[in-house]
Amino acid sequence: MSRRARVVWLLCGLAAVLGFVLTALLVLRTSPGEAVDRWVSRVVLDGVPAGLRRGLDALARPWLLVALAPVDVALALLAIVRRGWRRLGVAVLVVLACAVVTAGLDAPALLRLPGAGYPSDHATVGFTLLVALGVLWPRPLGRGGLGVGAVLAVVVGVGNVSWYAHRPVDVLGSALLVAAATALSVALLGGDASNVRLEAGTRSDAPTPDRSEAH
Repeated sequence: MSRRARVVWLLCGLAAVLGFVLTALLVLRTSPGEAVDRWVSRVVLDGVPAGLRRGLDALARPWLLVALAPVDVALALLAIVRRGWRRLGVAVLVVLACAVVTAGLDAPALLRLPGAGYPSDHATVGFTLLVALGVLWPRPLGRGGLGVGAVLAVVVGVGNVSWYAHRPVDVLGSALLVAAATALSVALLGGDASNVRLEAGTRSDAPTPDRSEAH
């Protein structure tokens, strides 16, 4: 990974950290922010049929999490066999960082936030498992892989709001937290850890050897 790419990942991670803190302060501590959060919640609760909302809730809490966890474990073992240490390191760092932050916020609140639930534990776990899946996937991700990941992320996000489990701001906080952990981990470890290839002329379906141990 070039120095410029590493700096870009670092800046993205710091921006996500800032977004995480500002979202908490502006949405949870201001009347306009709370009003926007309630409006988004009403859009989901009133705009989606009850049966679909209940299905999304069941899919996001916990069936998708249960399905993704063993897949991530299998891919982690494959990464060990193939000596993809950087990709494995990013996945582990993201999981650990998100777990530590959410545990810390569940303790005496670091941000002293009103109410509970920011960020959403279930949404954080779901987003973390999706990131680990993308990082550990043995082939580079193209637009198709990113599209599937985006759809699953939407399911995780909406599913945690659709049956009154969390507020939209809680899910947004989870997304920002996982984004920060991911970008900072890639900036730290570098190499081919990002596993994302969108350059023109790159075939996402062609197998690419994991060269992370060579960097």
